[in-house]
Amino acid sequence: MTFDLARILERKHQHRRTLAALPIREKLRLLNKVRQRTLDLRSSEPTTSLILHQKPSVYSQLKSFTKIARHLAENIPDTTVFPAPPPRPSSHERPIPQF
Repeated sequence: MTFDLARILERKHQHRRTLAALPIREKLRLLNKVRQRTLDLRSSEPTTSLILHQKPSVYSQLKSFTKIARHLAENIPDTTVFPAPPPRPSSHERPIPQF
């Protein structure tokens, strides 16, 4: 297997041009084939060995930064364990544009 990005992109564009040149009847046939494959995959029984079980994040239920900050403050028992932030640099490698 080769990882020549230029070759991969060219083949991808060539495939897209080939698909674009197909008659509408053929495009619809391919669409139906892909749709049927999707439905088959959705209805198939998943194997438990391939499923990653993960609890949903509690942060996705909190809709604002204030609620997230309050949740973290209430649920982190000792805030002294956090290190102090690093000092701000006095100069930057690249100039910061002024608007």
